[in-house]
Amino acid sequence: MLLVGLSKPKIPPKCQSMESTIQDSTMVQCAQDQIFVQKYKNQVISGVLEIDQDEFITNLQFVESFKLKELNCNNCNNISFQTVPNNLNQLILSFSYIKNLTGIKYMTQLTTLDIAFCKICDISDLSYLRNLTKLWLADNYIEDISALKELKLLTDLNLNYNKIKSLKPLENHTKLLQLQFIQNQIEDLYPIRNLTLLTELYFQRNLVKDITTLKYTTNIEQLAFDDNQVVDISTLSSLKLISALSFCGNKVVQIESLNKLNKLNDLYIIYNFIIDLPLFKNKNVFQKQCQLEGIDYDHAVIQKLPTSALILFAMKQKAILQYKEQVQKSSRLKQQFVTKPVIFRSKIKDLVNKMANSQVQFMYHITLMFQKLSQNQEQE
Repeated sequence: MLLVGLSKPKIPPKCQSMESTIQDSTMVQCAQDQIFVQKYKNQVISGVLEIDQDEFITNLQFVESFKLKELNCNNCNNISFQTVPNNLNQLILSFSYIKNLTGIKYMTQLTTLDIAFCKICDISDLSYLRNLTKLWLADNYIEDISALKELKLLTDLNLNYNKIKSLKPLENHTKLLQLQFIQNQIEDLYPIRNLTLLTELYFQRNLVKDITTLKYTTNIEQLAFDDNQVVDISTLSSLKLISALSFCGNKVVQIESLNKLNKLNDLYIIYNFIIDLPLFKNKNVFQKQCQLEGIDYDHAVIQKLPTSALILFAMKQKAILQYKEQVQKSSRLKQQFVTKPVIFRSKIKDLVNKMANSQVQFMYHITLMFQKLSQNQEQE
């Protein structure tokens, strides 16, 4: 057999074009990296870098030379986690239009991760990030959170504005202090019964009817479950540490259980079916000023209101409307309103709109009207 010298094979014109494109792209990327390095090298402080929000960056390889611990790069476009250094402790990439988490599983040193307001559906790769303590996933397209089951070190978790139906993967996350799952599709709170260290819990706009499970979460200080389907709130009497409570837009009628909450300072109860405010009858309750967001008079038909309390009513445009104990009676104002409940409530709403922008003794006027209504109902 005759061997002849081998010559370098010829590259087809199409392949030559592709090779040239790759080389050009690499050179462009290197040039961009040098520009970013020069721009940001003096902005790194103690291993922390914040990139301008209006910066158009799709590749973060250039930050490797900075030996960062924390990187804040909100509003970056189409960032690939394969271009992000693996040695970061904190990564903020919210509003960054990230569609997938490919490559994030190698970032095992992360303790804080913010990828809220992106377009993420699949979070399965997060199961590798066992050191995470803070995780914010708000406003994505997430339905399944089973990947979070192994993230036992989490203390702060934000799942707001997704499509989650079950919290079962969180049932053993006993280190959680703050949990948010606003506007999802949660019906059952039972999986969080073991989260006894929780101090803040927010689950507005879900499908919850029963809050009995909350009797186990006795360390809660701030609680909000507006716009659910809750009727019975008697369980709340066990939350002795609670200071802020909001359950607007439910079906609550009785609120006597709140009488035992001596640390409660802020209460928001509009759009319910409450007929009495017994909590203000006890002078020992709410030694501090209690701030109310207001009462909807179409849905909360208050029949009587005690005259002994100092109540602040936060009305439209944050106007503060005060009522003080032992105020003087006004016969002129009494005669101003008719006694039929429907018309009565309409008059109140008119008065609220007129007084919303000024500091007045609004509760004084409201009390007089309620007293007048109550007296006429008794006579009937």
